[in-house]
Amino acid sequence: MTQGFYGDETRWFIGRVVNNTDPDQRGRIQIRIYGIHTENKIDIPNYALPWAETLLPVTEGGASGIGRIPQLLPSALVFGIFLDGKTSQQPLILGSMSTNEAPSSVQRLAASGRGDAAFFTPEALGQNGTVVSPTLRSNFQDGNATIDQRRVICMNFFTENGLSPIAAAGITGNLEAESNFNPGVVSEFANESSQGIAQWNPDAGRLQKLKRFATRQNKDFLDIFTQLEYIIHELRGKSVNNDGGGSFATLNTKLSNCTTFEGGVNDFNSTWLFVKIYEVPADMKQKLPKREQFARKAFEQWSTAVSNAAPDRASGPR
Repeated sequence: MTQGFYGDETRWFIGRVVNNTDPDQRGRIQIRIYGIHTENKIDIPNYALPWAETLLPVTEGGASGIGRIPQLLPSALVFGIFLDGKTSQQPLILGSMSTNEAPSSVQRLAASGRGDAAFFTPEALGQNGTVVSPTLRSNFQDGNATIDQRRVICMNFFTENGLSPIAAAGITGNLEAESNFNPGVVSEFANESSQGIAQWNPDAGRLQKLKRFATRQNKDFLDIFTQLEYIIHELRGKSVNNDGGGSFATLNTKLSNCTTFEGGVNDFNSTWLFVKIYEVPADMKQKLPKREQFARKAFEQWSTAVSNAAPDRASGPR
């Protein structure tokens, strides 16, 4: 603080929650702030957004490790102040605001074709606030995208929905190994009919849950973006039709703590965590090196694509 009285330099903000899984497990919330961060996630991807501290009520302990954690969910509208005033790099969330999720003026312009196509239209919103950029659908070319293009599409989808690039690479590497990103492919193994980009197994009830998820949203379960949305849906710890299944919230937390997507069997390797907890194939340790190779290729191709699309991205607020 540079002033004699803190309140002299107070500055407030309104923003949207994009991630509520703090990698440091301190209860912070990652937010996109109106007026500071563009909604174009190529210019400022979700992973580059700031982590805001939160204000808890006086009924909580307030000491480190004591008390409840914030319960704000992705897409929540929040209000707060900046602890560093005009510098505006240290946001503090004071509370959430009511919202009916109506499309903004920018979204209405985008939907009408008069706005920036990179903004998300109401039609792009999926279950639990999952978003599918119109640009990604266009890049998929109705299924004619190459493997290289599909890697980048998956990386963009996962990072746009709040995952770190490290976590996104680990997941993408696994999906390539499972299916080559083909949403309709059926397992070639005898006596197995797993299907989709993650090879959901009907014998374990997982393919049925994907189908119920798609039905609830009136979507085709064989659409690659429906399947990508379902992965996010499971990672956010949601069940399908209240059946109590499909929850991988613990995996989501572990992925947020990963520091690499290669390096073998260890729980800081996102590729290993996803194959061990989500995919669970036979001989997973033997299959890991190939998946790590795919993860590295996905990360490098995505990094190049982002750099070429927005060479000045690093100048955005942090």
